Amino acid sequence: MQPLIQIENLWKIYQTGEIELAALKGVSLSISGGEFVAIMGPSGSGKSTMMHILGCLDRPTRGRYLLDGVDVGGLGPNDRARIRNHKIGFVFQGFNLLHRTTAIENVELPILYDGLSGRERAAKAGEALERVGLGDRRYHYPNQLSGGQQQRVAIARALVMRPSLILADEPTGNLDTRTSVEIMALFQELNRDGITVLVVTHEPDIARYAQRIINFRDGTIRSDQPISHHADAREVLSREQLESSKETEEEAR
Repeated sequence: MQPLIQIENLWKIYQTGEIELAALKGVSLSISGGEFVAIMGPSGSGKSTMMHILGCLDRPTRGRYLLDGVDVGGLGPNDRARIRNHKIGFVFQGFNLLHRTTAIENVELPILYDGLSGRERAAKAGEALERVGLGDRRYHYPNQLSGGQQQRVAIARALVMRPSLILADEPTGNLDTRTSVEIMALFQELNRDGITVLVVTHEPDIARYAQRIINFRDGTIRSDQPISHHADAREVLSREQLESSKETEEEAR
């Protein structure tokens, strides 16, 4: 079976005057459709550069990147933009929502130029919001939503084009611990529905919800290991809820 992502001897070199800086040094990896992968590494390790290339936001200096069998590294700007819009959903640490537009209008943004009527766009955006549990918040503005709800809107926006791949860059970086687990529970649910999920994180507690962890350092992959017993975010939330109920009962006594 053809992998969804195939990286072969990938290099990314930035030129500053006469100085060359290699952000990626001959990286090779393969990711199958339906995997949930965490990418980790310290600042400057190459993980963000890799994420930009995987998202067709940047091109490798040399080497090949095949997405669903297509060598996207050799495509022009328009073709890369088309792939970004239809195959990849992006989720960022800072949510990247437009503050003067409602949740449903934010989710509609990727389909504004897709030739759909306003009613069809609203229906698709509403369906995506329902999927992330925010169907009743569709007309709220970002400043009327919690951080976790704003991230859910961002995830709905990533889902609205029904991508095969979600790239999430530090998606829990601005969230408290419990909300972070809730967001990871949502990613796990989407992954169970067949969407491939790649999360960049520096937090081991977040990476443990993935099925596989790839560690970058100095532009190379230092380790790539499956997690045989990855954490189930739903179970974590259930345990927290049970413990909270017990504490409430004890206080009532």
